[in-house]
Amino acid sequence: MATDAVTMDNAGRYVEAKNSYMLAAEELIRVFRLQTDVGRKLAYRKRAITYLQRAEAIDKMLRRQVAQKRRTKAAIQRAHWFAKAVGRELVLAGEAGEKQSTAQTLHGKKIVCVFVGANWNAECKVFLPELQKFHTLVEAEHPGELQIIFVSQDRTKTDFEALYKAQAW
Repeated sequence: MATDAVTMDNAGRYVEAKNSYMLAAEELIRVFRLQTDVGRKLAYRKRAITYLQRAEAIDKMLRRQVAQKRRTKAAIQRAHWFAKAVGRELVLAGEAGEKQSTAQTLHGKKIVCVFVGANWNAECKVFLPELQKFHTLVEAEHPGELQIIFVSQDRTKTDFEALYKAQAW
């Protein structure tokens, strides 16, 4: 865990601070045990506890940073897999049929749905209104976080355009 943390930006300084607090707390505990004055004993104990709490807070923060880095790395790997599966470029909605990279299209999207459908498939036509309701609900609660990718299984451009134009997004 510590080796992961040290590789992160500024993590070395945090590890040093954590270790300094731990050493100071250990020293205060040693002095606490030797102290005979009750008032000083309580002051040393209180300060040692504070230092231990600070060291623990730094450790938790470092663990969160390492976990976030791992989640980010995993998300990048998943996105890479997804781009391989759908392709490097997607045709955007609209008359022009512009192409955009999959990574750019999905940037910032937290919810990605792939709708594989065809105009000749009756089940797709039945499902489409449900998908449109889902799109409306999710966009209302999470604006800009949803991307629906339509993968056509139509045999002709006319069939594709008929189903494509029926989509609200």
